Amino acid sequence: MKRLELKYDRSRKDAIEVTLPTSKSMAARALTIGALAGVRPEEIKNLPRCTDTKELSSAINHLLDNEPLPTHRCAEENPEPLCLSFNLGLGGTSLRFFTALAAGIPGLEAEIECAEPLKKRPLAPLCEALNVAGADIHYLSRQGYPPLLVKGTKIEGGNRTISAAISSQFVSAMIMCAPYWKKPLTLELTGEHPVSVPYIDMTVKMMQRAGAKVNITDNFRTISVECNPYDRDRIHLLTPEADWSAASYFYELALILTDREVRISSLTPPAESLQGDSGCASIFGRVGVETRYNADGSALIKTDKEKLKLIKEVSAKHPIEFDMSDTPDLVPALAVGLCLAGIHFHISGIGHLRHKESDRIAAIAIELEKIGYILTTSDTTMEWTGKRSPVGESETIDTYHDHRIAMAFAPAVAYLPYLSIRNPEVTEKSFPDYFDILKEAGFERT
Repeated sequence: MKRLELKYDRSRKDAIEVTLPTSKSMAARALTIGALAGVRPEEIKNLPRCTDTKELSSAINHLLDNEPLPTHRCAEENPEPLCLSFNLGLGGTSLRFFTALAAGIPGLEAEIECAEPLKKRPLAPLCEALNVAGADIHYLSRQGYPPLLVKGTKIEGGNRTISAAISSQFVSAMIMCAPYWKKPLTLELTGEHPVSVPYIDMTVKMMQRAGAKVNITDNFRTISVECNPYDRDRIHLLTPEADWSAASYFYELALILTDREVRISSLTPPAESLQGDSGCASIFGRVGVETRYNADGSALIKTDKEKLKLIKEVSAKHPIEFDMSDTPDLVPALAVGLCLAGIHFHISGIGHLRHKESDRIAAIAIELEKIGYILTTSDTTMEWTGKRSPVGESETIDTYHDHRIAMAFAPAVAYLPYLSIRNPEVTEKSFPDYFDILKEAGFERT
């Protein structure tokens, strides 16, 4: 079990220089749409180097090596059987998207495996919705969870329902593949307000860029997809942007290191970005972190100390409220940053964080207590109202196989003599260069 021991050079006042990875969320959608159009991963520009993207790319290449244009099988009456095995590693998004992709390829018999931690994440809402629509998906071990046996078939489409209460990825997986089904899909999202709606919106816009005909009605309650294949010549329009989710850890740094500014080499302004997590700028802006976008595509992030001081005083009487139902991936950096900055807060709309790479509500609360902050949590909320706990000279952060826990807690060493991160390699999932950037910024490895 590896550990990375950190300390922070408090003499550093220079700017923190950051080159972000590109968005793995956009990459997963570009790869899935591209595969349906017969476009290989290496033909898509600006893909991130993270393990999630590599594993999905590998699975798609394995498929295209055996069937260069999988959707040709949709036009055949009795396509030749094609038996293949795939392993999607730790990528929850990759697994969900690839399952829907494989389900709609007639004649394909796919055994789909994944890493052990991913076998604990629910897949039933997607598989059940696909099976009702005509797919043939079987669980090979635990009911409702991977691994899977997917027998590809011509999926009917038509009027269908799916729950989006756990993950927006179930919705995105279905609608991305629907242009190749027998009938147009009208998908109704059931239950309470769908979670992570901006991610569904990202999917729709990327589908439209690739030539699909998609319509949203009833405030994202109903999505209609016509049987209109993607245009291979438009896949280049799906190039991923710099990752706003990854940017959140440097907004956190700007919040807690008020004597330093952060310079990000490329960052698409929220008004132009397809990423819902571009809301990071306004969320951190509420607590004094200001963003300036430059003509060359770069961005400068700096905290207004006077505004921060006022916010801390106000929050001591009235905790700052954040509804994070649309931007759950920002919660780890936000919660840790707010505690370190001394800002009392109440975060709501985060019940679906229980079903991420870890139970992030529990993980954040447990690890924050190690470094001196006692949170109050419920099934859907977390808050900090100033309650503190004793802290040792050197604490070890457990990462729970979760890249976002590792990245959110590493900056806390700026407030401690030393800090250890257990299994720091989990950041390979989305941001392989993260700890190298921190090292350049003065977060030294001991």
